[in-house]
Amino acid sequence: MAGHPEIPKILTDADWQKEKGIVAKLSKGETGLGALMKKLDEEYKKVTWDKFDAFRALPYNNMRSIEAVDKAFNDAKAEYPKVESVRKAAFALRDRANAVAAEWGKSKIIPSSSVKHVVEIGKTCETFALSCKSMDMKSFEQMKQEIRANEAKAREMVKTWANSIRTGASAVNSDPNIKTYNDKLYQKVRGMGTAVSNIPELKVKWSPIWGNAGMSSDKWISDAVTPDKMKSKVKIILDQLTKLETEMKG
Repeated sequence: MAGHPEIPKILTDADWQKEKGIVAKLSKGETGLGALMKKLDEEYKKVTWDKFDAFRALPYNNMRSIEAVDKAFNDAKAEYPKVESVRKAAFALRDRANAVAAEWGKSKIIPSSSVKHVVEIGKTCETFALSCKSMDMKSFEQMKQEIRANEAKAREMVKTWANSIRTGASAVNSDPNIKTYNDKLYQKVRGMGTAVSNIPELKVKWSPIWGNAGMSSDKWISDAVTPDKMKSKVKIILDQLTKLETEMKG
């Protein structure tokens, strides 16, 4: 199931206090339903429900890796006993609601609508408890599939950017100045920075080199004010490209 189950309004003490109204005056003693609804709410709030959805547990792309998904899945399994406590509270409320409905059903003064409402509480408890157990956890495998697909695309993009970088580097070496660099090579280097950031095994080492903290930054190229300095920068880019390709083949 997507997201997580919410406690239905009919199972809340606030709703019950409004509903029971005149029945409270007609029935003998407390039903105990309000207290059990409070217990259900208490157990429900103890659960970190977002742990059961990978996309809520790991909401940002930079948090996601196969290892991170596996850890989040294990965290979700460790959280599940709390869900069983919620189900136990729901079943306790169901049983009490069924007993109250049976008792009220014999009364000649309690409205049938009130009996029907309490019967509905019992049925809703059953449905709610089932929904808690039916969290399918498929989001974790879905996220893994997306990570693998994104990595495969990123690896193809590394090859594409590598060819573009060599073409751009040749153009800059033929006319070594900032304008040519910005026109022919700058965006290609940035593209490589994005591609390596989407490959977990390359990200830690290569993102600082190709990304905004490295060769993609304006600062990195800003001192290439002479043709020789510009060619020197281009050489660094090509050398790093060769090293990256060698590592990917290895």
